[in-house]
Amino acid sequence: MTDIPLYIRAAKLADLPHIMLIVARARTLMVQSGNAHQWINGYPQEEVVREDILQARSFVCENADGNIEATFCYFMGDEPTYSYIEGAWLNNEPYGVLHRLASAGKCKGVAYLCIEWCLQQYGNLRVDTHADNAVMHHVLQKMGFECCGTIYVANGTPRTAYQKIQAMKKKTLWEVPNGENRVLLHTCCAPCSSAIIESLTQNGVTPVIYYCNPNIYPLEEYLIRKNECTRYAQSLGLEIVDADYDHEAWLCGVRGLEHEPERGGRCARCFQMRLTETARYAHERGIKVITTTLMSSRWKSLEQIDHAGKQAVQHYPDVIWWGQNWRKGGLNERRAAIIREYNFYNQRYCGCEFSMRAVAEKTETEKTE
Repeated sequence: MTDIPLYIRAAKLADLPHIMLIVARARTLMVQSGNAHQWINGYPQEEVVREDILQARSFVCENADGNIEATFCYFMGDEPTYSYIEGAWLNNEPYGVLHRLASAGKCKGVAYLCIEWCLQQYGNLRVDTHADNAVMHHVLQKMGFECCGTIYVANGTPRTAYQKIQAMKKKTLWEVPNGENRVLLHTCCAPCSSAIIESLTQNGVTPVIYYCNPNIYPLEEYLIRKNECTRYAQSLGLEIVDADYDHEAWLCGVRGLEHEPERGGRCARCFQMRLTETARYAHERGIKVITTTLMSSRWKSLEQIDHAGKQAVQHYPDVIWWGQNWRKGGLNERRAAIIREYNFYNQRYCGCEFSMRAVAEKTETEKTE
């Protein structure tokens, strides 16, 4: 195992050129090591990897400087070529699948790290490799995988099938209600949502990003935040929905609460309006679960947000409120790294003119003290 600090994240479309360079290197090394028949005819082609990224099943392993050291495809679900095997799988339980693992060749032990990461996502992992791929056979056997027999890939050629079952480390981050693999994620801004979105995709959950923030003032601020969210979503191949900007309607909704302090009645009303709209859209789209990145902010009341979410779904019995506390599980640390990586615009106030005024007054007071 490598001693160099590395972490794994979902691949984004901007990574595609780097991934293809690593794939080309791996293809050359296969031929040089006597394995000339596994990745043939340019496989995996760029369109294959692009589709992996768009399906949120492509991952990269990178170092602290942001350099990609390895790439692979991982997903949970049935692999069609595994339905027939000459031999027998270790069980018939749900399993994870690892494909297209390739290393940049600069970091020893990175393949072990990637495979171990896959096992930690779900402790029942199936892999296949060509009979001539001595390196992969060695890695899998050293990690305790059992040879189960022979499967045949889409072009009809045989592959040696491996499987490993291991107890998973207890996941303490979260579980999606009812095991849903798609959620409507109400998103307030790119900095708050970045690590949450990454964590969801890494765990096989596809978020539809719902940008519903009529509270933000002025319009220029709204557009900057929306554009940053859009930039991040598009880099990951994810859908983002703009709920449109109706600040006047929002002002009407909080009328009489303009002088409430932060975490007061105005914030509670604001959360209620935005999450009710989120629940309505989820109902129309047939998305069963909603959650919000607001639950990541240390400046907001989690109790207020949770109450607003519960109230919002009462109007739509087919929609579930997922009141996940997104402050947990190291997401704040990962958020800081992604903000640096993308050079996100990072705002200084929550969004409305009343919070902007409060920040300005606090700053002015600090100057005079």
